[in-house]
Amino acid sequence: MKTFLISLILFGSVLQAQEAIPDKEEMVTRQYYLQIHRWTQITQTQNQASASSNLPWARKEADPEAMKAFFTENFRIEFPEGSWIRNHKSGSSWVITMHNTLINQERLRYTMLRSGAIPLNVNLTLRLVAFHAEQIDHLERKSPTGLSDQALLDLWRNGEGKTLSSQSLKTVHGVNAIIEMIDEIIYPAETRIRIEDEIKTEYTEFETRSTGNILNVTPTTTPDFKAINLVILPEFTTYKGLNPDMDDKIKAFSPIFQSLNTTTSLVVPQQGTRVIGQTTSKDGTQQFVLFISAEIQEADGTPLNLNFLDLLIKE
Repeated sequence: MKTFLISLILFGSVLQAQEAIPDKEEMVTRQYYLQIHRWTQITQTQNQASASSNLPWARKEADPEAMKAFFTENFRIEFPEGSWIRNHKSGSSWVITMHNTLINQERLRYTMLRSGAIPLNVNLTLRLVAFHAEQIDHLERKSPTGLSDQALLDLWRNGEGKTLSSQSLKTVHGVNAIIEMIDEIIYPAETRIRIEDEIKTEYTEFETRSTGNILNVTPTTTPDFKAINLVILPEFTTYKGLNPDMDDKIKAFSPIFQSLNTTTSLVVPQQGTRVIGQTTSKDGTQQFVLFISAEIQEADGTPLNLNFLDLLIKE
């Protein structure tokens, strides 16, 4: 009796596992909201080289059979019996509604994502962390090639170091973004001395210097959406005070600023973190490390689901 129950339980588990695996032949209906400008560029380019050209995308609704021919020829979308595709304009988007098998739905989604017709956001987080220079030096002596990105990240996650600055922003794939968190310090650059009953000093010209954090970045996703290419220009500037070595008469003209900036390009894996660079403080007591984290997101802010890639690879 126990053997029978165990067999029944195992059989039920197998059935549940099979039900969890999506049937690629099952028909589902999905809607795709496409950027009009980008979709128009794509269709115009494809129409020029397509046998099924002159597709009436400018109309409110295109001929369903012409749409099938266009998507089959240009995007390898198959339309088995019972499937259909329609489109209409809604505000600033083209809305494509398709009833088709799961594999064809994912093939269309991948094509639209890769072409940029479906917009993707890239969420970026930049952190400036200060570690004790002696601690980093001690650890690096144990590793001839230096500390890896992951080793530095593990140090920070384990509570080591102090986060001096943290910035986060989102931008659309391929679009430059700038975030500034700054104060402006105005200081005199020129004076005029008047001698009347007494000597008077007047400040006649001033200069302005921004202090704080500036992040300038352009992210571009790779075709497989598993990494993000970044062109990044972070800058950190702090006001340290007036130069104590200067004479009191000209001390106001000599503020001291400390800056950390870089211009670089790097690749960050999806939902990964990398070290942009690091440097030692002027007094040699601290090691500044710049971390960048990146994540490709859907328009609703959720992480991009890459399951469709596995499905396309296995087809």
